Amino acid sequence: LALSIPFVVFTSNFLAMLMDRYPVIIYLGAAVLGRVAGEMIFTDPWVMRWLQMPTWFNYTMEAVFAVGVIVVGKLWIKFIFRKAEETEQSPSG
Repeated sequence: LALSIPFVVFTSNFLAMLMDRYPVIIYLGAAVLGRVAGEMIFTDPWVMRWLQMPTWFNYTMEAVFAVGVIVVGKLWIKFIFRKAEETEQSPSG
């Protein structure tokens, strides 16, 4: 425990610095999370019994989830910035 807390703090600061310098790391991390989510959903025993999908479908859905997470994230950011701009431009009174 005495070593793990400083290690987590140091590595998180280091990773934050890398993400500031190379933003592609954020997209890679999001893609990994999306792929793992797709894998967990479509390799679940109950889902596999219920849908009875071929293996290629699992791989396709993992790719769809990986790309989908990135697309949804980009759209979400665009929506938030648009909403912030509208709030700044609205007349206050």
